[in-house]
Amino acid sequence: MPRRPDSQNWRLVGAAHARERQTYEQVLKIADSVDAILFTGPLQYDLARESGELTVPATYVPVSGASLYSGIIRGLMAGTLDPSRVSIDSIGADEVEAAYADIKVSNQLVHTIEYLGAESVEKFIDFHRGLYESGATSAALTTVKSVAQRLVAAKVPVFRLVPPSNSIRDALNTAALLGAGSILGDSQIVMVVVQVSPAFRPLGNGPQNYRQMELILSLHRLLLSEVADLGVTLLQRDADTFVITATRGSLAQLISRLRADTFVDRMRAETGMVVDIGVGIGETPQAAEEHAYTALERSREGDAAKVYLVRPDGSNVALSGPSDGQVSSEPPLGSSKAEETLRRIIEVLQPQPGEPIVVDAEAVAEGLTVTPRSARRVLASLVDAGLAWQMPAVQSSRSGRPRQQFRLIV
Repeated sequence: MPRRPDSQNWRLVGAAHARERQTYEQVLKIADSVDAILFTGPLQYDLARESGELTVPATYVPVSGASLYSGIIRGLMAGTLDPSRVSIDSIGADEVEAAYADIKVSNQLVHTIEYLGAESVEKFIDFHRGLYESGATSAALTTVKSVAQRLVAAKVPVFRLVPPSNSIRDALNTAALLGAGSILGDSQIVMVVVQVSPAFRPLGNGPQNYRQMELILSLHRLLLSEVADLGVTLLQRDADTFVITATRGSLAQLISRLRADTFVDRMRAETGMVVDIGVGIGETPQAAEEHAYTALERSREGDAAKVYLVRPDGSNVALSGPSDGQVSSEPPLGSSKAEETLRRIIEVLQPQPGEPIVVDAEAVAEGLTVTPRSARRVLASLVDAGLAWQMPAVQSSRSGRPRQQFRLIV
């Protein structure tokens, strides 16, 4: 699913397959012609990763409780589904409970089983079939096409759960960000969670809730004004939470805009409301979001004037409050290793004394005898440690992606 950074247009490349186990074969056919891959669900993503290396950034359309509504409506219209007596796979019990609370239906006799990996599929079939044949359920709700097909063959009423359009749209935006980041030589994802502090949320209903809604709208407007020009995605996750999705190329600007001493103080001054911020980096959107929420909790536990960032390896660092916007004086974990890597690169390249040292992934890969992909990771770690900074991409005279250069800081 290519999308160039200077274009708002996407070119979608389809890769249909009859059986789920053919997923990786289709990936190999299109990998050289796309900048990112969007799988239709976590199963396809896991099957592809188990079969071999994914050579381009990839993500998948997430499974959530929002897909339940259309499945239940289709079952009711068919006249074969009692929503209070069903079996549901892939969706967590908490999300199912929230969805049933929305439609005012009891979920006491609703059975759920979570997706824990590709091996879960066989368990799904036995789970649904056993419950239906014992009379415990009226129908099965599944997210997996092959499960639905086998249940139909076993004469179990089944309805396929499909993600709603907004989930697909969000996943497309994330895939586009991954693709754009890959073009620039930077495929890691950054998630920033901005959430109203628990002490500033209203208790119960009443006029105070209307005031809270006004404050949330103010927060939304303020966030939009800060990030509108960065090419990131801003979504309201729930009543008190906003999530910003970006590539690592936007990290420095995002941190600069959302520093505790500027954005947080401005929010408090304009609305009297305090927000907490967590920043996460990961190889996938799911990992980045998990790290962002971990950073959010760390920010709440630590100094209120600081925003925390959690890296792909799980290490965290406090982003300082002072206006320099730099990382706190405590050295990041692994910085000594980064310094050793920098020394090795300089020894191999032997730059001219006094001249700026500018490298790209190809030069580092050749010098350290590693793959270009490993070289990009090495350069990313140097950027994290403050030992390099990313220069604007250079369009090569040859066709292909722009060349990403880095200035080494000695």
